[in-house]
Amino acid sequence: MLSSCGNPKTDLLSKIENLTTELGENQSGQGRAELANLQASYVNAYPTDSVSKAYLENISFFYLMVDSTALAKKYANQYLSQYPEDKNANDIALVVAKAELKEGNYKVAVEAFESVQQNTMLSVTDMRSLGEALLALAQDDDIDGNDVYYFKHAAILEQTQGMQASIDALSVFHAKYPASTIGPSVMMVYADKLEKNGDIEEAKSVLNLIMSQYPESSQAATAKSMIDNELVGLTAEEQLEKILQNKSSN
Repeated sequence: MLSSCGNPKTDLLSKIENLTTELGENQSGQGRAELANLQASYVNAYPTDSVSKAYLENISFFYLMVDSTALAKKYANQYLSQYPEDKNANDIALVVAKAELKEGNYKVAVEAFESVQQNTMLSVTDMRSLGEALLALAQDDDIDGNDVYYFKHAAILEQTQGMQASIDALSVFHAKYPASTIGPSVMMVYADKLEKNGDIEEAKSVLNLIMSQYPESSQAATAKSMIDNELVGLTAEEQLEKILQNKSSN
């Protein structure tokens, strides 16, 4: 144990170390809260000290756990500012994303989750959280781009709930967003998922919808080729063979 000798820094470190030892023997919610508050006090007073990094990490997670989201974001952002290249930076960035989600700041939460996603794979739980934020944005008629948010949400459903869940979400896209500029691309993705799922006739119906609803799009030309050459449901090798056969017969 360190001797305080009236030194505020040493006194505070001693309190933290003693409480950490006590909690190692007997965990308690009140004790963990007290430890987090002591560590926060230390970080506030000595932000660049060698132990402050570990304290920042601990209190970021603790304050998120107890829904003190403002404090969680404060200390997580401080950590990221001081240690942007640290191996734990992605985990700390997720604290910010989850705190924003808890506060209902869905757009900021999506940006935070997607920023982490550029660096590493998200867990299924974090993907579900991202999907939750995307769906909330998709359901907000007062913002621009809710069709894009819905499409992203549908894509995440395939990873978190399976292909059928994604197909079900995409099945209503055209009805929900008939004027969407990404409509042709989304419908082509929908048709592809149906085809992969073995729903061949449904896939053909979607391709026909693309041709009728988006006749000037490049996707309509692709859909026409798929239908005319009877390529739906075939593997890539079978499609190539079919195309060559059709060309030779012509």
